[in-house]
Amino acid sequence: MFDFLFKKRPSAATTSSTPAAKGKKGDAAESAEAAAAGAARAQARQLAREQAMQEAAALQDEVAALAFIVQCEFADARLQAAQWLQSGAALSEALQAVRNSDRRVAKLLQTRFDELQRAQRAHEQMQAVLEQAEALLRDPALTPDRAADADRAWRAANGINAGAAVDENLNAQFEALRNALSERLAQQTRLQRSLIDTRQHLQNILGGLQQTDAAAEAAADADSLSDTLARLRQKIEDERNAPEAPALPKQLLPDCERLLDECSAAHARMAAETAAKLAREQQAQQTSHQRTAAALSDAPAPAEAETLPQSTGPQSDSPPKAAKPAPKPKPAATPEQLSQWQALLAQLESALEQGALQAASEAERGLRAFDVKLVKPAAVETSRLNAAYAALHHLQGWARWGGNISREELLQAALALPGQDLPVPELVQKIGGLRARWKLLNASAGPSPQALWEQFDAACTAAYAPAAAQFELQDKERRQNRLAAEALIAEAEQFAQQHGATDSVESADPDWKRLAGFDARMRQAWQRLGPLGHKEHRVLERAFNNALKTVQKPLRERQKQEAEARRALIAEVAGLTADDRQALDTLRRIQTDWQQRAQSVPLARKDEQALWQDFRAACDVIFAQRKENASQQDAQRQAHLQDKEAICVQLEQFADAAAFDAAAAQAALQQGRAAWSKTGPAPRGAERAIEQRFKQAADAVQRRLQTVQEQAAAAAREAEASQIDTRLAMCFALDAALAQGRIGAADIGDWRARWQEMPVLPRTASSAVEQALARRFDATLAAVDSGAENYAAQLARQRAQFDDALLEAEVALGLESPPQLARQRMQLQVALLQSSLKAGASVMSGRQHLQRLCELPALADQATLARIGEVVRRAIAATAASAG
Repeated sequence: MFDFLFKKRPSAATTSSTPAAKGKKGDAAESAEAAAAGAARAQARQLAREQAMQEAAALQDEVAALAFIVQCEFADARLQAAQWLQSGAALSEALQAVRNSDRRVAKLLQTRFDELQRAQRAHEQMQAVLEQAEALLRDPALTPDRAADADRAWRAANGINAGAAVDENLNAQFEALRNALSERLAQQTRLQRSLIDTRQHLQNILGGLQQTDAAAEAAADADSLSDTLARLRQKIEDERNAPEAPALPKQLLPDCERLLDECSAAHARMAAETAAKLAREQQAQQTSHQRTAAALSDAPAPAEAETLPQSTGPQSDSPPKAAKPAPKPKPAATPEQLSQWQALLAQLESALEQGALQAASEAERGLRAFDVKLVKPAAVETSRLNAAYAALHHLQGWARWGGNISREELLQAALALPGQDLPVPELVQKIGGLRARWKLLNASAGPSPQALWEQFDAACTAAYAPAAAQFELQDKERRQNRLAAEALIAEAEQFAQQHGATDSVESADPDWKRLAGFDARMRQAWQRLGPLGHKEHRVLERAFNNALKTVQKPLRERQKQEAEARRALIAEVAGLTADDRQALDTLRRIQTDWQQRAQSVPLARKDEQALWQDFRAACDVIFAQRKENASQQDAQRQAHLQDKEAICVQLEQFADAAAFDAAAAQAALQQGRAAWSKTGPAPRGAERAIEQRFKQAADAVQRRLQTVQEQAAAAAREAEASQIDTRLAMCFALDAALAQGRIGAADIGDWRARWQEMPVLPRTASSAVEQALARRFDATLAAVDSGAENYAAQLARQRAQFDDALLEAEVALGLESPPQLARQRMQLQVALLQSSLKAGASVMSGRQHLQRLCELPALADQATLARIGEVVRRAIAATAASAG
């Protein structure tokens, strides 16, 4: 605090060379130079920007545009040059160059690069689809679903590049392939339709041949039917050799061929039956009279009576039996028996007329039960009986012949089965069908020869060998599966005995995960078991379920409670809103809770999957909303960034302007700060930079405003000091004129007019100084009229007091004093220090010192006036500093 005692005082030359006025003028000059330099820099930058824009507009190729973007520093010029970049390599290189410096250009390049990549991926997928379509066109077994898959793949490839230009060449190629595939599919449809119609035609023909009336009509038109079958056979053969035949359904052609063979066989049988029927009718007409005569004889031979019935039985190579003794006489038949015999005869004739061999045989066996001698039919009925027996014998012969042919066919079919390599189910079905048809032939065509039956049975047995082997393996597998099932049941019962009673809903700490794991493992093991016998499967499954019931009941109850808790979590997630700041933390907490619950209490897989899908969908809704909000916020932040950039640009223009308008700059700064505070946040990556830019621009404008204000304040202080100097100088000049006797009463008006012409001091704080000077001036003028000598003597006496007050003002204001006053200055400083250490001591301000000097009239020389001017300026500056 005593540093001022030892402060080195500069020389008088130095003091006189650095006055306060020159310092203020130097600051103003430096500020003007800085403003001019800033304006020059802004103009140079504007010119460079315009030149860069012209260069960007003059670009003609991609290489030059890429080089320009890498070296250019103006964002608008880079954006204009980026329009020339089209290739992937150029876009990638430019994107790497401007990614961290120019977000707008980087976004444009990234968008175009992504579109180019999507177009490339779409082109690759289109090429792959074209290759797939060409392969389908070459594939003989083309199917509609594969063609539809290719069409969907083409639409998906087009969807990747939606909105971009479409390659017309690829579209034309695929359209041609699509038309070719459509034509092939149409050909397949027509071919399949033709074969279906052929199959239906053959089924109609076969159904007509199997009906008696239709068979008679077909027999009348046998040649036309033969031509139809031949034409259908040729049509089937042509369609077999058609290019699209491999794509036909598997059984369509075989069905048509089978029906054609059945129609041919039925037609052949019909022709044979027709020929036999004609021969039978001729033979019946030739022998009817002879048999009628023999039947009407009184005593026909027993052997002859037995001939006709025996002829209907199966042929045998066994030797004839010994003749039976003559039967005893029987009583005559009753009328009821005669009616029954006549009904059986009519039934036999009706069956023969319909060609129903089995019904005719049953009627014939019924007639055998009656004794013709006792019934004694009429001659007409006997003739009818003989004709019926002859027709039955003839029909049985044809049936036996046709049956043997059919049996031969069945035998050949059975012998051909081993070479067909059929699946076991189909093989078993075919063998069962062959044996069923054999049994039907036994019923309709009579018993088969034993040798033929043995051959057929051996062929079926040999063909059945693979199925028998497989069935044996299946039986062995069923036995093994039964043992495995019994082991699982035993394990489940043991686990239930050990844990079923303790692991319940009411227990303290059940291990639900272990129970669920055991239940799932046992269920999976049971499902992996192979086939079991039908009855065994029901029994074992019932035992297995009973064994697990003790474990499953508490587990199912706990899983039901857990499912409700999971649904509550889903509802809680659904109730969240993306706008809530705590939503993400809440969602994470719920996800953690879900994971812990899933680990502690597993649910059934189906329920777990369904609840997880619902939970994930609810979470995805929140994330989608947050993403959408983030996108909106990014767009808003980007708009805020543009607004803030506009504010910065406006302030920078004012900061760099050559002609600075302080009022407009002050208004722009206030408006900019107000707009900045109202504008929302910018993107996080650019927020720090834009904040720094705004601060720099605002500080630059504020500095220029402060410079202007300081210059104005300095000018005002200088004007005030000059006016005070002028008034002081006039007061000292009036005192000197009075002391020298150069003023009289006549001069008072002139001096007062000159005083009143001087302007009023601008500052309110200077009013006291002005009043003090006015009182001093008026006192001096008053002394002119009365007591000028006394006032002159007073002026001389107060010179020393004035010098002391001036020295004290210099010390208080920190001004330098003349060297000859160094001792007095030291003494005064010590005195001031001692008085300041006293309690209650007051310290005078610079204005008060100045007012004191103004109030004290005294004579002064030029050096003193210069010292007073320094005090005036320092006091005004100190007052302004304390007020600021």
